Amino acid sequence: MPVTIDIRRFGNDLFYFSLLFMALTLPFANAANNVVYGCLMISWVLGLCWDYFKMEKWMRLHLLLFVSLYFLCLIGMLYTSDITKGMARLEAKLAILIFPVLLGFGPRIDRRKYITVLKGFVFSCLMAILVSMGYAFYRLFFFRDSFGRSKNWNQYTFNGIMDSSDLNWDYLSYSEFCSFIDLPPAYFSLYLGFSALIVFTFLLFNWKSWTNYNKSWAIALIFFFILFIIQLSTRGVIIAFILSFYFYIFYSFSSRKMYKTLIITFVTLNAFLISAVYLSPVTKIRITEALTTIDPSIGGETEITNAVNMRVVNWRCSIEIIIDNLLFGVGTGDDKIYLNQCYLNYNMGINNPYLNSHNDFLQTGVNFGLIGMFLFGLVLVIPLIVAVRKKHHLYVIFLILFTLSCLTVSLLNGQKGTIFYGFFNSLLVFQYYRTTKEKNFG
Repeated sequence: MPVTIDIRRFGNDLFYFSLLFMALTLPFANAANNVVYGCLMISWVLGLCWDYFKMEKWMRLHLLLFVSLYFLCLIGMLYTSDITKGMARLEAKLAILIFPVLLGFGPRIDRRKYITVLKGFVFSCLMAILVSMGYAFYRLFFFRDSFGRSKNWNQYTFNGIMDSSDLNWDYLSYSEFCSFIDLPPAYFSLYLGFSALIVFTFLLFNWKSWTNYNKSWAIALIFFFILFIIQLSTRGVIIAFILSFYFYIFYSFSSRKMYKTLIITFVTLNAFLISAVYLSPVTKIRITEALTTIDPSIGGETEITNAVNMRVVNWRCSIEIIIDNLLFGVGTGDDKIYLNQCYLNYNMGINNPYLNSHNDFLQTGVNFGLIGMFLFGLVLVIPLIVAVRKKHHLYVIFLILFTLSCLTVSLLNGQKGTIFYGFFNSLLVFQYYRTTKEKNFG
């Protein structure tokens, strides 16, 4: 009897496994992401899912909004002078075009598969922590100072800030901790923060059906993620996560009139956060630095040696460039040229590592002017309003976490940031709204 293959079903299965593979590999190698792009495109063709006009109007609006950011980059190529840099930027931002199109037009996955993809991301973040821990202890006990240090690993010791007895913490903190997986600490912190929020959402909407054993493991996992968010010492993302998580906790428990649970949770969480910061020398120093060393008079002959003051210079220069190129910005690839010219006035040097604006709103303004900033705001605000109205709790908190993180990091300036945003922004919109109507998951 001849074997028949259902091409459309095969395409749908390939689509689901591609989503799962993306979630499982996101904290790791970039090469895996290119494989996912190819698989999603093949599954999209095989699934014959070109149903734009079958979407609800608000979903079509979301799709057009999401891809508009990429078309803004294409338009910016028309008046940029650094074509090479512009092309590299277009390549890095492909995810904000590919994922909305493929997930918006792609086949519908059922609720169980949707949740499995989210769990896959949580699992991959847990594995990333464990792998990074293993590598850190391996270096600590077998190689110590002779292996794999970054050139600024002990900057606090050289400046007389960090005691030599605390040097071992360097392996478990900031960029050294995530050196093996080659993921910048800001992105790693963002990934862990969203993973903690996913687990909290699962816990919240399955509280009555889960056993005490499952609840205990979920709570432990949340605190485990929070511990390493603190260890990664990325101040802006730490603040963004804490504000997002506090808001989520307050809304979730107060709306259910669980005031006793709310108080206990806040007290426990505050005690844990204070203890984690106090016991982590690198994080404690970086937070103290942020609170005590901002110099509002930096410029001219002043030497910029402090990361916080560098951020102030990043923002000042970005605002100056936006004012000079108000409507359209400097183009997709010229931001580095203009920022470096401004940095010279602040004694930062043209080869400094802080080339972007360290703020996605300002970065968008530098590249595309007020028009770009306005569009970027719409891309964040309109989906947030729709998510609030539809009570899509996880998407609301995702947008809040991402938006707050964008205030101190140019997340969409790197491939890992655009992939994270493009993938989950599209998944949480196009798959959730078409997949799950149950009330036990937000």
